[in-house]
Amino acid sequence: FEVVYAPEDMKNRTVISPDVSRPALIFTGFEKYFDCHRLQFIGAQELDFLTGFTEDEIDAKVKLFLSLSPVAVILTRGRVYPDSFLKYAEEYSVPLLRTQDTTSNIMSTIISYLNVELAPRITRHGVFVEVHGEGVLILGESGTGKDVIPRIIHDNSARKHGKYMAINC
Repeated sequence: FEVVYAPEDMKNRTVISPDVSRPALIFTGFEKYFDCHRLQFIGAQELDFLTGFTEDEIDAKVKLFLSLSPVAVILTRGRVYPDSFLKYAEEYSVPLLRTQDTTSNIMSTIISYLNVELAPRITRHGVFVEVHGEGVLILGESGTGKDVIPRIIHDNSARKHGKYMAINC
C-alpha cells in the first residue's frame, strides 16, 4: 500500500472487524447502517458515481463519508481521486491508503487475511492419558492438577507396579 495520509494516532487504530465495505450508499446520503469499524474501499464504481456531481457536491459527499470516521480508507486501482479525500482524511484523522490492485482482488485478499487474524482463538489445557488401552483427555484450567489425576489413576490401577511415564509436550 502507498500511504497517502497517516494520522499521528495511526498506531492506536485497530481493525476489529473482518468485514469490509464499499461506501457507495454513503455518497447518496444513506448512512443508517454505516459501520466505522470496517475497512472502506473506494473503487472505480464509487469514483465514477462521484464524477456525475459538481466539485462542491463531491466535496460534501466525501466530507460526510470521512466525518463518520472509518478505521481506514483504501483507494484502489491507483486512480486519481478528488482532492477532498485527502482534505477530509486530514481533518477527520482517517488513514488513507492507495493500491494499484483492483478493488475485488484487494478486498478478497484483505478479507482472507482478516478472517485468519481476527478469528476467535481458544486455548485448552489438558493431559492425555491411556487407561486400559483407551485414550482419555483430561481438561481443566491451568494449575488445577490435571497432571495429578493420571498419576492417581495409575497408582490405583492393575498396572500400579508397572512404570509410570509422564511426557510433557
